[in-house]
Amino acid sequence: MAVVGAGVAGLTSAYLLQRRYDVTLYEAQDRLGGHAHTHSLDEFLRQGGYRRYFVIPLVAAVWSCPPADALGYPARYLFEFLDHHGMLRVARLPGWRTVTAGSRTYVERIAKQLTTVAAGVPARTIRRVPGGVDVHDCDGGTRHFARAVVATHPDEALRLLDSPTAAERDARRLPVHLQRGCAAHRCRSAAPGPGGPGVVELPAARLRGYGRERACQLPPEPAAGAGRGD
Repeated sequence: MAVVGAGVAGLTSAYLLQRRYDVTLYEAQDRLGGHAHTHSLDEFLRQGGYRRYFVIPLVAAVWSCPPADALGYPARYLFEFLDHHGMLRVARLPGWRTVTAGSRTYVERIAKQLTTVAAGVPARTIRRVPGGVDVHDCDGGTRHFARAVVATHPDEALRLLDSPTAAERDARRLPVHLQRGCAAHRCRSAAPGPGGPGVVELPAARLRGYGRERACQLPPEPAAGAGRGD
């Protein structure tokens, strides 16, 4: 059995399948672990007259979505999430439980139970053949498996499949990747606490992405008494 992609989905699939099959896990990187309609948030903020300084960045960061999309997130689910994580309290905050020694420990334990781990060996093509599938890797190797689980993003999976079915081709319609930027403000009037404690002023930041670099200069701090928009 082949599993392509060693993110959480791939590791989980490999871990469970190893109980019944010999599993070979393919991962392009050198390391494993990789990456109902209700009241909308925008309506909730408008009706309550709440500011958006912290809510929108929080939702956008946790669910990896653009700020405009964050406004469409159901408010009920947001507050259930915040309450579950103890983020609605102002005193006696709960302690966060973490995996001892980091998430790499369970990744390593799963990897040790698998028949073969091909880290740093990207799969190039998955081809259906009589009796199963052939997995061709970028090192020129080919291995035959009875079945294969493709645990990658839909667009990546589509590029791997030699002859995708109509249903598999439909997967490319799913939104997968978003080009994201990073911004930091130094407006003390929008920072918590008297005098704006906790405000971090950064020099020009360099953002690296998609094979190019670009400089991001922070805007000047607004003058005292300047209005604040949402």
